Amino acid sequence: RLILAHWRERIPEVSDLPAADSLSELRNHPEAAPLLLKLEQWLHAPTNELSTDDFTTLLAPYQN
Repeated sequence: RLILAHWRERIPEVSDLPAADSLSELRNHPEAAPLLLKLEQWLHAPTNELSTDDFTTLLAPYQN
């Protein structure tokens, strides 16, 4: 929810959409998609481990 809220604040085009529609749009967004897709992959297949490099790269847009 926090990630979705973050992107809904940053991208005005999705802020007024229902959450499910926002998520669909964000999966195609060049900046938001990498983390969302990797997070979904990890949540649905928790035996897949993410490396430290994965986290560093994926979380880079959230540093500011």
